[in-house]
Formats: sequence, C-alpha cells, structure tokens
Amino acid sequence: MSAQPSFDINLAKLAPLGDEVVQQLNAVREHDPIFWSEASRCWVVTGHQEVIEGFSGNLPLLNGKMESLLQRILPGDELHRRIPNALRVMPRILPNMDGPEHQRLRKLFVKAFSKRIIDDVRPYVRERIDFVLERAAAQREIEFNEGVARQVPGAVILKLLGMPDTYLERLKWWTDGTTQALVSFDPPPAMLDVLEAVIKDMIETFTPLIEE
Repeated sequence: MSAQPSFDINLAKLAPLGDEVVQQLNAVREHDPIFWSEASRCWVVTGHQEVIEGFSGNLPLLNGKMESLLQRILPGDELHRRIPNALRVMPRILPNMDGPEHQRLRKLFVKAFSKRIIDDVRPYVRERIDFVLERAAAQREIEFNEGVARQVPGAVILKLLGMPDTYLERLKWWTDGTTQALVSFDPPPAMLDVLEAVIKDMIETFTPLIEE
C-alpha cells in the first residue's frame, strides 16, 4: 500500500459525481487497489483479486471503526453522550467483527440454522405463508413489501427466537432503525438518535428474555 496521494474519494458524496465516480475509482485503483481514504475514513478496495482476499479474511482491513467514522458528524464526547449504547453494541454485530471472534460467532449462527431446526420450523413457515397470502388476496390493494414480504421472514425470526408475532411491529422498528443508520455513510444526528433508541429498546427487551 503506497503513500497518500493528492486525490481522495468521499463516499458520502458519490451521487453528485454521476459517471465521474468511475474515473475517480479508476484513479484510486491505479494508484493502489487497497487505498486508505482520509476523506471517507475507511479502506477502499477496488481490485478484483484484493476484494476476493478481503472477503476471505486474508487482508488486515479492520472493521469496528464506527466511532472514528461518526466523528465526521459529531465530536467524540458528543457521540458518547448521545449514543452510548450504539457505540458499545454496533461494533459487536457480526458484519463489523474481524478474525477469530467473527469466526466463533459465525459458527454459532450456522448451528442456529441447522437442518434439524429448519425442518422443525418448516410447517410454521408454510402456515405463515398461507395466512399472509390469504389475507393479501382479501384486500383490494396491498403494498407488497409491508403486506407480504416483511410478514413472513419477520414472523419466522420471532418463532426461532421463541417470541410471539405481536413483536412484528417492534421488529420492523428495530430493523429500520439499525439498517438506515448502517447503510447511510453520513447518517444525520437525528438518525443516530433513532439508532440509540432502538438499541436501548432491544437491550431492555432481550435482556430479561435471555436471563429467562
């Protein structure tokens, strides 16, 4: 990996660039396919072989940099005051973890979706699909994502967790609150406040369930 050049790429401002972003990415790739971006505060990997190596875990490109990334938006002391739970929890979710700890948790996820468990839940999945489709068919109009697509996986996840489907609306709030903050490269402070509220609510909901 070579020294920092005079150019850089800001991933938070890709949309206004239009097709020009291709030229910028090409310049980054030609300079170094594994490029540390000061503007974006992250690694930008543009080479095909390097991307393969990165996904295989063979490159020391660390995740878990949430706090340093968010300091583009708010200073560190403000972040710790405003979103303490998010800063503590989000670096510990599976996509943000590296190395042996990532592998350990990934193996637990594989066990949680073993063939036996999937076979056990299969009758419930069929029952849920029938219910959702019959309800959809009875309506004159339906928004497919909310009325059908969300209703099956959400209910199945709750079933696997041993929770009733009355939690479906909460699950939607949890999912939207976390993913919107994660997929936004520069989430506004208001979005971070929602993320913190979601994380706090999940902690309060799941802690007694885990203890039980």
